Amino acid sequence: MWTLSNRTPHAAERTWVRDKDGHHVWVVAVKATFDLDDAGRLRPSDEQEPPLREPVYLGEPGRSSLRYEADLVAPKPHTDVVLQASAHAPGGRPAPSVEVAVRIHDVDKLLVVHGERFYRRGVLGVSPSAPKPFVSQPITYEWAWGGTDTTDPDPRKHRADSRNPVGRGLATRDAHRVDQPAHRIEYPHGDPAERGPAGFGPIASHWSPRLELGASGSTPTSAPSGALTRPPWARWSSSPS
Repeated sequence: MWTLSNRTPHAAERTWVRDKDGHHVWVVAVKATFDLDDAGRLRPSDEQEPPLREPVYLGEPGRSSLRYEADLVAPKPHTDVVLQASAHAPGGRPAPSVEVAVRIHDVDKLLVVHGERFYRRGVLGVSPSAPKPFVSQPITYEWAWGGTDTTDPDPRKHRADSRNPVGRGLATRDAHRVDQPAHRIEYPHGDPAERGPAGFGPIASHWSPRLELGASGSTPTSAPSGALTRPPWARWSSSPS
């Protein structure tokens, strides 16, 4: 394999991949790590993290959400914007719900993070209980809408939300949700099941919509009507919508 001479102050790594025509492509990744202080100023970190050769998960691979996607992948013409963070109650005073947002220029994404709550049966059906006040709550897909229901003894009746199989809420029957921990992270408006999992973290390659993009490079069947077809390289993008 060709050697890499890294003359930058950052970490770098290389590998070979094959394109769709079977041709070898030499991929070089330069990874810069910065520290962000309380005033919003950036400075290069004393320790530069090396490019990842494989994904890193929050827990067991395949059974937890993705923390970091691999860096040595096929070329990507655009930047992924992902965030690993927690919601903090203003002033450190416990609050039942907190709004959080990521804003980059004229693009912003707003979520609502709730405290601990459970699915309860009421007059109008099964719904989340009132959230308990919290001080800090991790923003992970484990607490967003989604999930896998294997309650039924018949495997043919098992169901999973391909957009977020590790989340909370999906069930083949309302009775399967009763008294179970409810999702705590959602969009401010709309049905969580229709809006899909809410979060700032990366999407794993075996979750929708990346899974379908890897198979065909086209728009997934779950995409909204009128959505534009995505190019084949889009499967390498791990940013949430």
